[in-house]
Parts: sequence; structure tokens; C-alpha cells
Amino acid sequence: MLQWGKQEDFIEHPERRDIAKECLLEYIEGFEGRNPGLELIGAYIHMDEASPHMHFDYIPVAEGHKTGVQKRNSLDRTMRNLIAVRTGSEYSPRPDEKDASGKCTDNATKQWKEMERAHFRKICIKHGLTVDGEIKTPERDSLSVLEYKAEMRKREIKKLEVKEKKLRGTLCNLQNLIKQAEEKIEEAKKETAHIIEEAHAKVDGILEKINRRLGLIPKKDIEDKRLQLVEYYNDCKPYLTDDMKRAINAEDITGVWRYGQRNAFI
Repeated sequence: MLQWGKQEDFIEHPERRDIAKECLLEYIEGFEGRNPGLELIGAYIHMDEASPHMHFDYIPVAEGHKTGVQKRNSLDRTMRNLIAVRTGSEYSPRPDEKDASGKCTDNATKQWKEMERAHFRKICIKHGLTVDGEIKTPERDSLSVLEYKAEMRKREIKKLEVKEKKLRGTLCNLQNLIKQAEEKIEEAKKETAHIIEEAHAKVDGILEKINRRLGLIPKKDIEDKRLQLVEYYNDCKPYLTDDMKRAINAEDITGVWRYGQRNAFI
């Protein structure tokens, strides 16, 4: 895989995406010319991801084998031949390239990749893309496939941990906002209930004032008066003459309640 820059470089300057694509195209167009013995079988530029990048596949074909088939697939032999063609001298491992145990980590493929990165660096600079520092040898060149995958996995886990931390912070903020909203809703409910209670009290007060001004008698007072009259009539009834009873009945003392119902309200 080959790419220039990181995601942040394209977020700040989206116009660089097309420039990076031009650099990738120029690099791959001259690939076989720079690298006799590497037959390019496919190249794919991805523009729909965070950073424009290119995947490409090739088959190393080496010639000059002393035994067996003279032309065969051999990565190490092809890389050694390429170094000889491009540098004018035979490949030799660099003695200072060693791991912690003292084992040499240099090889022909590693040196060839350094030359290809240096070439791509020149293309990027020519198109105005800044390349900070020198081209450095990636860790993959000195790691086994399993070690490299393990290292990439660690980096991916670290990125996920950072994302998780950010998401937890966002979740905490949302929970605080929800709590604040619930508290405000509860306050609004209490305030609304208080306003309604005050409104009812004001309405009751206004109705009472209206009744007083109009001189209206509450139903309860009318009922009390009726009961008093009925009780008084019953007490006096034994002492009344027939003429008095007829006169009282003509007034319909016991029907005062019906009259009150028609002419009073509360």
C-alpha cells in the first residue's frame, strides 16, 4: 500500500486529495520502467476512505539462475537484481541494521522499498505536497508477518480505546443534559400547578364578590330557612284552627324550597 499524509492532512485541506491522486498515478505509471523484473498485475486507488491511497500487486520474475529454470518467480533474487541495476553495485546487507539480539534485519526487499519511497517522496514534493524529514524504514520491514499483524492490532486497539474514551465523555455529557432537562420539567410542572391553584383561588374570590354585590343567597342558606319554617309550622300546627291551616296551606310554606330553587343560585 502507498499513500501520502494522514487523515488530518486532508480534513484541513480537502483539495489535497486530488493532488495525492495525481502523485499516486505518476508513481504507478513508471513502476515497471523503474523495476525490470516486477510485473505489475493490478493497481487500485481508493478515494472513498480517510486518506487517498493505492494498493498494487506485482509478481517478481528473476532471470539468471544457474540451475533449473533460468526464469522463475523469486522475490529475493529479483530485489537483488533491481538494487544492482538501480545503484550500479551488488546488494550487500548493511551491518548496522540489527535488532536487540544482534541479528541482522537488513535485506534486499527492505533496501528496494526505501528506494521506492524516496522516489515517491520526490513526486510528492514536485506536486507541492510537503514531506517532513527523511524517508524512514517502516517497522514492517524488520518484523515477521505475525509480529507485524500483532503490532497493527495493538495500534488499532489503542485507537479504539481513544474512541471509547471520547464516546464515554459524550455519553456522560448527554446524561447530564437529560438530568438537567428532567429537573427543569419537574420545576415547570410545579410552577404550572401553582399557577392553576392561584387561578382557581382568584376565580373563587371573584365569584364571591359578584354574589355579594348581586345579593344572591347561597342554596344552603335557603334550605336552612325552609327547614326552620317547616319546623315552626309543625310546632304550631296543633294550635291552629282549620281556617288558619287553610290560609297557611294557601301560602305553601313547605314549598318555599321550590321557590328558592327557581330564584337563587350559588
